[in-house]
Amino acid sequence: MRQFIADSKVVVVFGTVAEILENLAFLANASNLVLYLKQHMNMSPSKSANNVTNFMGTAFLLALLGGFLSDAFFTTYRVYLISAVIEFMYTCPAKGCDVSTGIRLSRCKALQLAW
Repeated sequence: MRQFIADSKVVVVFGTVAEILENLAFLANASNLVLYLKQHMNMSPSKSANNVTNFMGTAFLLALLGGFLSDAFFTTYRVYLISAVIEFMYTCPAKGCDVSTGIRLSRCKALQLAW
């Protein structure tokens, strides 16, 4: 019995540490994204922080929506394909702007409505 309690404590501690490290990595990526938007995409600090916050909220909510749609209506494969098509529709014009303007969003006419 004591061995089981000791093993379960190790599992709980390991799971807690893994969750903390995952959250730290996510927040580190978010702060790097703010710096990238500010320095390379020429956005103001407040606008880049706002865009990252919107991105984080959208990422969390779309994961819930995708899981619900996958369980309730579609197969996982169909939800994946729909998500890939939506991402592809945005990525293609963004890549075209990167190439034509040298990764400067302020000069790109195709995506000015999105930003």
